[in-house]
Amino acid sequence: EDAVIAATQLSYPPKEAVAGAMGGAVGKLHKLGITTIHDIIEEKNFDAYLAGIRASKHPLRIDGFFHVHPAEYNRLKESAAGMDKNIFRPVGVKVYTDGSLGGHTAALNSPYSDSQTIGEFLVDETDLAARLASCVEQGISIAVHAIGDRALRAVLVEMLKFPADAGVFRIEHAEIVGFDEMEMLKNAPVYLCLQPNFVRNWQGPGGLYEKRLGAARAERCNPFRSFLDNGIQYCFGSDGMPPGPLYGLKGAVEHPRSAERLTAAEALGRYTEAACALGRFPKNTGRLEKGRLADLAVLSGDPAAEDVDEIDVERTYVGGGLVYENQS
Repeated sequence: EDAVIAATQLSYPPKEAVAGAMGGAVGKLHKLGITTIHDIIEEKNFDAYLAGIRASKHPLRIDGFFHVHPAEYNRLKESAAGMDKNIFRPVGVKVYTDGSLGGHTAALNSPYSDSQTIGEFLVDETDLAARLASCVEQGISIAVHAIGDRALRAVLVEMLKFPADAGVFRIEHAEIVGFDEMEMLKNAPVYLCLQPNFVRNWQGPGGLYEKRLGAARAERCNPFRSFLDNGIQYCFGSDGMPPGPLYGLKGAVEHPRSAERLTAAEALGRYTEAACALGRFPKNTGRLEKGRLADLAVLSGDPAAEDVDEIDVERTYVGGGLVYENQS
């Protein structure tokens, strides 16, 4: 993981290119029916990122998580002091506790099926506890990347030391969940941000989960219905792989394990109302209702009754303003 990070640092595009690409990137999100995102922002490119937002003529609501130590949060927040908070709002920090399944670096309780490694836990527990405490003290969110069950357990051990109303903890991914981790999640002051597009991409016979974990453990990945039945709070995101909610929707409603499937209405709710409520958005978002912000997408069909792969986004609105219209 350190080598990947170092390579990424060396291969960043020029800041002018980053700023100039922002408008096109926002336009692509509008085409997918997206009005609001949480984005993970590297300090190296933050000034170019803000310049791109200012120059873009496509409004998108962005809540930013800085990939820095919580002690550095306020310094970066000050850099965004002049930004319209309806367009960009700093909300917290991001920390990575393990790597990825593809790279054999997600931290597991037992070895990978196709390797002798158990992955990498990337932070010291004492340091993680200090970061969590700092975020609680500052009242800012912390999004903790934890894919493997060993990483998830270590994170939950620390989060369970805080009161139930801590209100700032979020775990990103939580893909591999054993019985013990499920029980811990019931009591932890945290919500999960999950990615059903990963299910569509990698879960099922012969997929990445089965290759890395074996069939039995792969069955326990992304337990959407079990989370719901156990009262665990969660919303859906994409990790940008790819970002479209309609693409990801299929992973939730057609989960290879039928017992973990959601209805289309339940899955849509995790992308909309749950995402806004749990993500600390203002209370006037998340539902189509008089008095709330008119952030919405108009679809060509009903996701509850039709194949989502055949449905297009016809129009997207942000704050009642048309930001995308399908011309085809």
